[in-house]
Amino acid sequence: MTVTPGIVWQYLEAINASDTATAFMYRNPSLIAGDPPAVTMPAGYVLHTSALAIGSASNVIDFTASCPAGSSVFTVASNFAELENGMPVICSTPGLIQGGVQILGLAEPGGSDIVLGGGYGPWGYNVNPWIYKMPADQALTTATTLQAIDEYPYGTLGVTVSPSTGVTVADQNMDGGDVAPDPTPGNGTAMSNSGGQAMGWFTVTFASAGSYTVTVAYTPVNNVLLNPDDPVYGTATSTLSVTVV
Repeated sequence: MTVTPGIVWQYLEAINASDTATAFMYRNPSLIAGDPPAVTMPAGYVLHTSALAIGSASNVIDFTASCPAGSSVFTVASNFAELENGMPVICSTPGLIQGGVQILGLAEPGGSDIVLGGGYGPWGYNVNPWIYKMPADQALTTATTLQAIDEYPYGTLGVTVSPSTGVTVADQNMDGGDVAPDPTPGNGTAMSNSGGQAMGWFTVTFASAGSYTVTVAYTPVNNVLLNPDDPVYGTATSTLSVTVV
């Protein structure tokens, strides 16, 4: 089942070029998804905003795996393609799998093994990781269901503005493409944080007065350090109406 994530606009501000005056301010501390209120701002001001794709802890992926006693290699028998690094894993049988474990690694492409543990870091980098092993006297069989929680939509946010003539979009986020993170300024087309989640801060500058539509679109991740895509979450968009006077 594919779930459509929500798009959250965390805040909107219209600030003059010298950062000394604010003409419009909107805050969304409860992270309510949906289109934000329309903005009316003076010409010469810059629109500052932060947005993210939001998921749900109720998005649970059932899978089965086997692991010999004393081993740290879990061979997945079902739904391997839906698993991703960083996902927390729980077990339907209490006490069989240690609580608080997450997926640290997947044997891909073409594999079926995963490693569980903790300390998963951004974009595949591990920070003080630890590897979980089955107890020496206990094996896991595919008769037991495991569940991976896909709470966060991994991917990128892209910003488009219509009409686009004289409009400049800029961001200071991580590169969400197939390469290592690149924190250099971007143009708002592929925003994500260092953990691969679709969120970003960006600015929009309008060269002239008029009516504009700012669209933020979520695209599932396509990064070799994670799975080829995020199969649980589908694409999503949200729009903001801006009037520059």
